[in-house]
Amino acid sequence: MVDRLAAEGVLTDSLLRDALLCLPREVLLPHAYVRVSGPGADPIDWRLLDGSHPDDRLEWLDVIHSDESILLQRDGEPLDALPRGPVTGGHMTSMSTYTPATIEALQAMNSAPGSGIWSSGRAPASPSHSPPPSPAPDSPPAWSGTGTWRPSPSGTWTVSASVRR
Repeated sequence: MVDRLAAEGVLTDSLLRDALLCLPREVLLPHAYVRVSGPGADPIDWRLLDGSHPDDRLEWLDVIHSDESILLQRDGEPLDALPRGPVTGGHMTSMSTYTPATIEALQAMNSAPGSGIWSSGRAPASPSHSPPPSPAPDSPPAWSGTGTWRPSPSGTWTVSASVRR
């Protein structure tokens, strides 16, 4: 995805490119909903793809590395114990941001080294998911960050992240 967005001219900041390569989307998006029913169907039929399940893995990888927003939560359901497979009805209540728009916004900020970005929102993973390994001490990262996971009253998890360039 990162190479494709760079080749298409969407991703032009080499430091941001390095940062995107350091954090695999698989860590942040362990599952995704796909719509099964056609336009106008009521109720809508969905299928939840579980990235850890061998039958879902290839389709899930295509979905999370696409340029589309990733559908993550239906009707405010808890995100830490979703059963994979078909579901009917409901409305999407959480999704990832459209990746090219996020990249364009980050590049438009023209952040200087030492500046920070803070983001907070519902997270599709629980704190049991490990962050990616840190780069070796002799190669400082283009971006660094910290995150805090907290359970919310609705049974989902909230993540707050601070990123420094």
